Amino acid sequence: MDPSSIPAPGRSKFKRRALLGFFLLNIFLFSSLGIWQVQRLGWKLDLIERVNARIHAEPADAPGPTQWSQLTRENAEYRRVLLQGELLPGQEVAVYTNTELGPGYWLFAPLLVRQAADSDAPQAIVWVNRGYLPMPLRDPASRPGAEPARLPATVTGLLRFGDGKHLFLRDNVPQENRWYRRDVKEFSAARTLPQLPVAPYFVDAQASSVTPSWLTPGLTQVNFRNNHLSYAITWFVLAALNVAAFIYLLWFEPRQRRQRPQSQEDA
Repeated sequence: MDPSSIPAPGRSKFKRRALLGFFLLNIFLFSSLGIWQVQRLGWKLDLIERVNARIHAEPADAPGPTQWSQLTRENAEYRRVLLQGELLPGQEVAVYTNTELGPGYWLFAPLLVRQAADSDAPQAIVWVNRGYLPMPLRDPASRPGAEPARLPATVTGLLRFGDGKHLFLRDNVPQENRWYRRDVKEFSAARTLPQLPVAPYFVDAQASSVTPSWLTPGLTQVNFRNNHLSYAITWFVLAALNVAAFIYLLWFEPRQRRQRPQSQEDA
């Protein structure tokens, strides 16, 4: 065997140490990701349990202006709430969607609410998703029967927060009346509303005292993807493979080298 083809001892040792460091880094990284997914699994199971309890609870009065600053997705979303007031159909917003009924729109309208606990309290505005609207009926003139400018209504539904920026959702184009994201701030800025505080949430109507036949309420999707267990298993398996490679490189490979016959080394 040509002596020049034998790797220098220093270089071989450096390569071995680099591989050991690489496997150690992978073990730490994959284990951390697995632990994180286990934590996410616990959080998701708790969220599902809380949401299931909320959507099946008796409806309570929707939070008023004094409570808005305390609302978060964790403590409020999917609460079952009750609203009474006057819908303003003339200021509606049709948000594109694709449901089990096919492509169409969520029909949003502002609800002028007076706080039930105190008739002298200031009024507020809450946007209500009245339900699914088929595509051919987007233009109010195409719908059977005209609705008045103000429509007394009692609405039961689920409290929701709007859609944030998302890779798979297009931005709204208010100047062209094209809507893809449920954003109550953008709705309010694009419509002519009374000078009243606007709730930071909207309500997905499950039932309403003024639901026309061409609207379908109650299609809220309450499905949470829960792949955290499979992700955790994947990361832990990758960590285990790197542990095996680390142990082999650290203990078994040097032992195999020492056990090789001298004749193989000199061949």
